[in-house]
Amino acid sequence: MARNKNVNFIYSLIYEIIVILSPLIVTPYISRVLGVELVGVRSYTFAIVSYFELFISIGITIYGQREIAKCGDDIQKRSKTFFSLFFIKFVLFIIVLSVYCTLFFGFEISENYKTIYLIWIIHIFESLLTITWFFQGIEEFKYISIRGVIFRTLQIVLTIILVKSKDDFYTYLIIYASIPLVQAISLWLFLPKYVEFKYLFSISIKEHLKSIFIFFIPTIATTIYSSIDKVMLGSILNDNAQVGYYESAQHIALLATTIFLAIYSVMRTRISYEIQNKPEKVKVSTNYFINIFMLVVIPVSIGILCVSKNFVLCFFGDEYEPSAKLLSMFVSVIFLMGVSGFISAVYIVPYDKQKYLSVFYIIAVVINVIINFILIPYLESSGAVIGSIAAEFFVFLGCVYISRKEIKLNLYFKYGWKCIVSGIIMGVSVFLLAYFLDIGVVYLVIEIFAGIMIYGLSLIILKDKVTMDVGVRMIKKINSILRKCYYLLLSPRISSKYRSTKKKFDSLYKKYDGPCFIVGNGPSLKIEDLEIFKRLGIPSIGVNRIYKIFDKTNWRPDFLVTSDSKVIKNSYKEINELDETIIKFSRVVGLKKYDINNAIFYNFIDPNYKWKDGYPKFFDGKDGKFSCGKTVIFVAIQIAVYMGFNEIYLIGCDCNYNTNNNKVNENSYADKRMQISKAYVNENEMIKSFESAKDYCVSHNINIYNATRGGMLEVFERVDIDDFFKKMEEKK
Repeated sequence: MARNKNVNFIYSLIYEIIVILSPLIVTPYISRVLGVELVGVRSYTFAIVSYFELFISIGITIYGQREIAKCGDDIQKRSKTFFSLFFIKFVLFIIVLSVYCTLFFGFEISENYKTIYLIWIIHIFESLLTITWFFQGIEEFKYISIRGVIFRTLQIVLTIILVKSKDDFYTYLIIYASIPLVQAISLWLFLPKYVEFKYLFSISIKEHLKSIFIFFIPTIATTIYSSIDKVMLGSILNDNAQVGYYESAQHIALLATTIFLAIYSVMRTRISYEIQNKPEKVKVSTNYFINIFMLVVIPVSIGILCVSKNFVLCFFGDEYEPSAKLLSMFVSVIFLMGVSGFISAVYIVPYDKQKYLSVFYIIAVVINVIINFILIPYLESSGAVIGSIAAEFFVFLGCVYISRKEIKLNLYFKYGWKCIVSGIIMGVSVFLLAYFLDIGVVYLVIEIFAGIMIYGLSLIILKDKVTMDVGVRMIKKINSILRKCYYLLLSPRISSKYRSTKKKFDSLYKKYDGPCFIVGNGPSLKIEDLEIFKRLGIPSIGVNRIYKIFDKTNWRPDFLVTSDSKVIKNSYKEINELDETIIKFSRVVGLKKYDINNAIFYNFIDPNYKWKDGYPKFFDGKDGKFSCGKTVIFVAIQIAVYMGFNEIYLIGCDCNYNTNNNKVNENSYADKRMQISKAYVNENEMIKSFESAKDYCVSHNINIYNATRGGMLEVFERVDIDDFFKKMEEKK
């Protein structure tokens, strides 16, 4: 199950970005079309409905993710856990729906909003069917992200097309409720791949109930003090406008925290998995996650504080000006929720400490309600924000206290001081920029863009670890995309050249048997060994620029294999002058002028396409395909297998490079032999290629031996080259 956490961060971030962008697109539009009153009505009624939905999820969202993560690759345990938790949700759904319908349709409660509550039933069904927690638990964030992007985009498009005036209020609610339901249903299509339905009735309820209840307390507490403010504002003041102001500011604040949720979801799953399966990695992951957490929370909090007024006026309009003050106050909530959520994700939830935090959540709810009752009549919506700040601060204290022994406070500074310094520089810069600029969308974009650039540049100057890692990965990803585009454009010429030599290529299939030597360019290679090859008549395959030693020996390889584009582009003229008796295998690169004369062209598979679980795929060549595997020796082994050799000996394959960041140093023997400056070498990927070759050959009764004198390659069984020559001499 151990997925790449960085890839999951990217998938989660993509989804959360669309979660953020969709309201940023829709909210300004809806705020102007519907007005503050109807926005307040939607917010007020949905806040009430959220309580019913809360009792359906009852803590399973986080608890379920953790439990599924603990199952690892045990599909039986995973299936039983999933069906047990879903059965609990289903029973609760029946009870909650019955109570909901009885209250709103059996009695005269909220008569004015009866149609709205009928529409919200769609959203209640979504609460039952959503299983994102399951896919988060198995670290398949790709499914969530892709569907999130698709359905969020659909929601935006439908809203803009169908909602044109206040008369379309119900249409807006239907879109708002139904699209998430369809999205939830779509994930069920992929469920059979990860669970076995034969365990549908092999459920265990009792073992989960206590833990679910413990997780439910913080969940309901968070929901109460994040929505009770709107309910109390509407009830105490009877003023939908105040609810609308509060809703708009809180909406932006919660959107900011969704960035944290993307990160925390991956963290929670990864730490839960490592505790069960790789406990030695937990500390390293936690420290790395602290850096990521600080990297995100600091700029988001400071950035919103700096642009709050301009942001509110641009996106909601002048009618919502009171929301600007509320949003600046909500920055405290954003920061506190960020810290509390992080501690919960990497320590409290994975280590099952939720029960200790529950007390703090309960007290936080009480604090919030009391402050609301006292301040809302006097300060209106500002009083509600103060109540939320007080509640979040108390939860923050609880998280810090519970984790004090495992996550020392000095760790936040140790791994995040560069983020703090960069955030302060960004904040001062954006504040000064906002002071001199006017209110407007263009100026807001300038402020945000300037803040991002200043923050990022500061982190680069300070050499923040996560920033540098992300930068390197982004460069690699861009390079990978460009390579795919390159091979896509080149594919017609590759196919054409392959077809032109296919007859010659097919004639070599299983033509040989017995031993052959693959000759590398390592420093251990001795001229005397090559002379023995010639005398014994053992077939040999040379690679790349092996011809550079032809002036010192009469030996010539039977075959020459090239795969590296740099080698071919720099050597094609010299290779074309070689003896025509040498059968040459080459890939197609770039322009036609680089084609090797009389070569057999194969379909080169770019490694970015075929690597699986970190290992390149080994091709038998039947369809003319060979994979690179980051080393020409790997290609040569595939070609040897294709031609039928069942004993393959490697010589001159030292696999020992003097490298710096995977670039061969100028004083490296390999660099001198290849005569290509800064040749790219990744020894780890090369070893994985050799392991892939070994696995294939073992399963097909083909033996690979390492006859290299010395070197660092230990994947294959070693043989003494002198003993081998002696035996061959005796046979001859």
